[in-house]
Amino acid sequence: MPNIDEDFEKENSGKISVLIIEPMKEPYAQEIDSGLASLQKAVGGDIEAVYPYDDPVALVCNEEGKLNGLQLNRALSTEDGEVYDIIAGTFMVTGLTDDNFGSLSPELQQKYAELFKQPEMFAQINGKIAVIPVVPETEQEHKKTLDIYQIKDDELGKKMSFMNFDYLKKFNMPVTAERYDKIYTGDMKQGEDLEGVYTRFNLNHPADYRGHSLSVSDVIVVHENGKDSAHFVDSYGFKEIPDFFQTREKLLDATTQGLAVAGHIGTWHVIDEARGEDKAFFLLEHDTYGDEAASIIVDAKGKLVLDEIFNGFDDETLEQLRLDQLTVSNPPDPSITTDEMKEYGYAWGGMLPLREEAAATVFEKPGCEVFKLYADNSETHVMNPSEIAEHAKRGGIFGVTKETWVAAAEKENSLKNAEMSMEDDYGMIDGIINNGPKEEKQPEPVKKTSIMDRLKEAKSEKPPKKDTPAKAKSNDLEI
Repeated sequence: MPNIDEDFEKENSGKISVLIIEPMKEPYAQEIDSGLASLQKAVGGDIEAVYPYDDPVALVCNEEGKLNGLQLNRALSTEDGEVYDIIAGTFMVTGLTDDNFGSLSPELQQKYAELFKQPEMFAQINGKIAVIPVVPETEQEHKKTLDIYQIKDDELGKKMSFMNFDYLKKFNMPVTAERYDKIYTGDMKQGEDLEGVYTRFNLNHPADYRGHSLSVSDVIVVHENGKDSAHFVDSYGFKEIPDFFQTREKLLDATTQGLAVAGHIGTWHVIDEARGEDKAFFLLEHDTYGDEAASIIVDAKGKLVLDEIFNGFDDETLEQLRLDQLTVSNPPDPSITTDEMKEYGYAWGGMLPLREEAAATVFEKPGCEVFKLYADNSETHVMNPSEIAEHAKRGGIFGVTKETWVAAAEKENSLKNAEMSMEDDYGMIDGIINNGPKEEKQPEPVKKTSIMDRLKEAKSEKPPKKDTPAKAKSNDLEI
């Protein structure tokens, strides 16, 4: 078998045919250079090879994939189907020569493309890892859904109905979602465009369609690849309305259905609500998968606050929401805001965002835990300063929980107040009381554990199937 350290002291210059397996995607064949740099680029870091099969093949993966928090990809199982390991991040299947990695034969390419064809997600059930097959992203990306909106049946609606766009603009009648009712949600057919939708909803209504035949002044909203586009049915053709949802930031309520949430596939409906002093949070369940999928929590404007919720508004979740609303007067890095952190892709407001320099400073403070934040709304704990520079090079940002930062600030202020009353050297108000013999004492190392890990550990002790909360039940959030 190849020895990675020895075999790649000098990179090979030939090409090899391999099978690439990315998280949430089907495998695909690719020809790459056989040199170390090319293999590292393919998996996004230092490589590690494993040989779990009798065939002359190697699985080449990122050596620090799990440590760096890469997305879990495919499971490795025994012949009995018991999972013994999970590969994190992109990996590849290569062939083997006498002393190196080589090309896969067409037969082995076909065999392992079939073996790893189905993307997987994972859950812990009764202490064992369960493998959940999921639809490949390539299939999801080609699926389009639509909503049909028709003007409300009120006094203003009667003046707007069946009028073309120029007429509505002339008489200052805005085409916005608040003037419309959503009367239908469904899938678009393969290859169907807006003209096809118009024809279908005039000549061949779906059985569950309850609106009038598609007409001038109606709006078709298309959902594709996580993006929404609104199209006004005009006298001739269609007019895209970029600001159709501009005023649709009206508050959600217990009856909200068919809500699209950024970063999450499909649509959602409200099943529970929790309120703080001046903010409401809504627990959403997936319209298609129901309680078989994890719930999410959004604010009153439909913006994501927390995901991966399995037990509704339990104590752990309410604590996270309390921290989300906690106001911190002295953030550790004023150069980056919570809104910027959320735009980056990390949604939990209980985390204070940091850039590289501030992260390095906070990391040195006793008791402060710093996290690497990722654009998929996940985080991992920073274990040493070198990780900060590496994560920043990749465009990453960092965070410290509000709870940790406030506690550290209060401790530091208490120490300084005590020093001012006891210090015999008033030129040295530095957090160290200099009275008496000076004896250097190294601070005890602080064991750094992720607050998210602790929350997940607490949740893992509970039954995995969540109890569906009572519909539209209201919780009072003590904040």
